[in-house]
Amino acid sequence: MRGGPVGRGWEEYLLLLVSAGAGALAVVLAPEALSNRPVLSAATALALALSFVTACVFWLAGAARKAALQTRQGDEDARRVLAGLPDGLVLLDGDRVASVNRAFCELLGYERDELVGAGAPFPFWPPEHKHELERWHAQLSAGEARSEQLTFLHQDGIRVTVLVAGSSVFSLAQQERHILTVRDVSHDYRRERRLAELCSRDPETALLDERGFDQRVRDAVRSALADGTNPSVVAVELGSDRPSWSGSLGSPEPVVVIDRIQGLLRAGDELARMRDDQIAWLLPDSGPEGAVEAMSRARRAISDTGTTLTAGVCDFATAGDAPSLYALADQALAEAKRQGRGTTASYTYGIPEILPSDAEYRARP
Repeated sequence: MRGGPVGRGWEEYLLLLVSAGAGALAVVLAPEALSNRPVLSAATALALALSFVTACVFWLAGAARKAALQTRQGDEDARRVLAGLPDGLVLLDGDRVASVNRAFCELLGYERDELVGAGAPFPFWPPEHKHELERWHAQLSAGEARSEQLTFLHQDGIRVTVLVAGSSVFSLAQQERHILTVRDVSHDYRRERRLAELCSRDPETALLDERGFDQRVRDAVRSALADGTNPSVVAVELGSDRPSWSGSLGSPEPVVVIDRIQGLLRAGDELARMRDDQIAWLLPDSGPEGAVEAMSRARRAISDTGTTLTAGVCDFATAGDAPSLYALADQALAEAKRQGRGTTASYTYGIPEILPSDAEYRARP
């Protein structure tokens, strides 16, 4: 039980009682001890020593208790300050979450008990960004991490763009830990993406330009790493034997062709203008066979325009990374052009494979 207005325990009062009792005994025995009685002298000395020691212990216990109360109050004040911060805070002990504040839980929709103790990969890591987050976490563990914009996963499945900064701290046991500050920048990120979207369109055709297409390919590859799909890219050159053909995608005939191809796009597909007479088609969930079939549909859709489509195809499983995906499709296109207008070549096993020509596709039912 706790007693007294300052919160002293009964053990401390017992020490005080022993000290007072021993002191009183020493006072009582002192006159007899002065009469050269060795036993009483020893008892008096022992009582005085006991009184002094218990008084010191009483004083030290009070001081220690006050220090502990001050430390506990300081910890509580620190916890209240951290809990009231608008930014999320995460304390990592190696590969485990040691603590999180209320702002972080509210940001991502998790309860504290769902996060504390969780190990890497953490519940708020989206699978399609896992490799990026693992790289950043490795840099953090090595003391090399800096502020970086990352993507976290809300409990309801929404991706949240956050700015994360990490630093090392040491516990009382001198164990290194890492504290992360997490700020939601989703609104700014969406605004930047919208501005980037407006700036990444070709002014003549309203298709994506090369930079915008490159970003879409990278996004498709990131998703493919998470869900096991195999995106493909088709590099397409438009051509015609008609004298009126200018070779520019901004002229009337190519605009009609592009409009019809856009009508064939499926969810997630993207078209981009890469050169004056060349477009690129991203099919995020189609392998090479699906891309070739898409070209078949496109040729049938424009069969009455007098326009030919020469195409090169490459898939992610063959390319291996995002930058190579379009580059190898472009190589396949170059081989198709050598074989003649209206040819399709697929880049497989390190070489472009020539596929049926335009005329053969048109002859199909």
